[in-house]
Amino acid sequence: MKTENAIKYAEALKGISYRDWQMLKVGMDRMFQGKLKELEPELKLSDTEQVGRLIQSQFGSYLWRASRLNRSKT
Repeated sequence: MKTENAIKYAEALKGISYRDWQMLKVGMDRMFQGKLKELEPELKLSDTEQVGRLIQSQFGSYLWRASRLNRSKT
């Protein structure tokens, strides 16, 4: 999210009560959950190199090298 969008949204919510915020949040969460459920069957992994980079950044290069070595043996 861009900073200017965050500021715009915050300004639009200025003065909202906590109870109203909770109701708005629950409503928005339910809408996004419904959309995710609708799109979930179509989601597919497409960029294995990006997965490798994410694994490497999370767990270090050891796991990524080990998995590539195991793949090359088959």
